Amino acid sequence: MSDLDNWKNFCATGKVEDYLRYAASTAEKDEREGREADKNAGVAHSDRTHTESGTYRGI
Repeated sequence: MSDLDNWKNFCATGKVEDYLRYAASTAEKDEREGREADKNAGVAHSDRTHTESGTYRGI
């Protein structure tokens, strides 16, 4: 099955097993193509506190 087929199967069933099958197929594809996972994905690299975008900062 292709990555897209695995994803569509997961969307149809919502089963964790189907998502894991999709994730494994994309990891295998990345490995074959020589790509590495982005080790810094989702991590903010900044020395700022990011409070200026908070909801309660006032006017």
